[in-house]
Amino acid sequence: MRNTRKRERVATGIYKRVDAKGEIIYDINYRDEFGKNKFLMIGKKSDGINIAYCKQRRSKIMNMKYLGEDVSNLRKKSSVTFDEIARDYFEYVKYADYKEPQSFVNRYRDHIKSSLGHLAVESITKNDMDNLIMVLKDKGLAPATIERMRQQVSAIFNVAIGKEKCKNNPASVSRVDRSSLMRSNKKSINNARERYLSKEEANLLLDELKLRRFDVYFMALLGLTTGARAGEILRIQYKDIDMENKYINLTETKNGSSRKIKITSKVYDILKDIEFESPNKYLFAGSTYDHLHAIPNMYSKLVGELFNSELEPKDAKHRVCFHTLRHTFASWLAINGTPIFTIQKLMGHKDINMTLRYAKLSPDVGADAVNDLEDKFIN
Repeated sequence: MRNTRKRERVATGIYKRVDAKGEIIYDINYRDEFGKNKFLMIGKKSDGINIAYCKQRRSKIMNMKYLGEDVSNLRKKSSVTFDEIARDYFEYVKYADYKEPQSFVNRYRDHIKSSLGHLAVESITKNDMDNLIMVLKDKGLAPATIERMRQQVSAIFNVAIGKEKCKNNPASVSRVDRSSLMRSNKKSINNARERYLSKEEANLLLDELKLRRFDVYFMALLGLTTGARAGEILRIQYKDIDMENKYINLTETKNGSSRKIKITSKVYDILKDIEFESPNKYLFAGSTYDHLHAIPNMYSKLVGELFNSELEPKDAKHRVCFHTLRHTFASWLAINGTPIFTIQKLMGHKDINMTLRYAKLSPDVGADAVNDLEDKFIN
């Protein structure tokens, strides 16, 4: 006889437990036609059984009990599956000029398909989405990663609505939603990085990079002195560099608009020794007419050795990465008393709220203003 005290409720009428061998087992709970409470074992997690499948099995039993027929099967026959509209979405992504379209396919295959792929589109509800959130949380994924999954599911539904294959988007999160797991997961996201480098740390990093690999040192120097993102740096072409006026034009930025970054003296000293070839060639070329698509791994290994060795693996807020250089650039500007609107312009932020987090690092100019007021007007 199973020990029901070990069962943990994971959704309405769905429970999980751990057997003597450490296997996770899923059961469903319902009342039979005589009103007797029953548990039915569905199977092991290691065999691919998940919450979404258990929900479908329980729904089938309840339909048979109350309606005498399996309405879920009838619904499936009259509607397309989520797997089908996902394939439409991948075709859309392929021609929508996304940087890495394959990542959408991989994310769906690894984390979404098993929960939603087999379901009829018209039968999917916000409860199914909450069940997906629970499955992803069980995998130990970070809230921000789970939110990206929800956004992808929502995008799949939106493409399907445009193709008139469904009418509603159960993956959307409305402002009036106060209780769903989708909403609570979204609220729990806090990706704001707090870590920035001190002068000593920055110079240590640059010195080590220069000894190991000069092109990566140059990438890091650009990040620290301009605040440019990794992707923006890697897409710089010779035609974007204006040596006479000492600026670089970033044409492909995250917010979609171009901006100019200033060439500092150290960057200029490196650029003046480079023989500019075809204007279309990239500064950091992966091949003749292509660019590197990621910062080389040796950067991550080095900052891991220098700064991250004692941090928890999931501590993204305090972990040093390449984006830390951009955060350091803005933090140094604030510490140096640069006006917040100037920092916004230099960072290329469309929303001032993105820049305001650096305001706390600014010197207390307000205190000086108050003291000056007293000195001028009070005897």
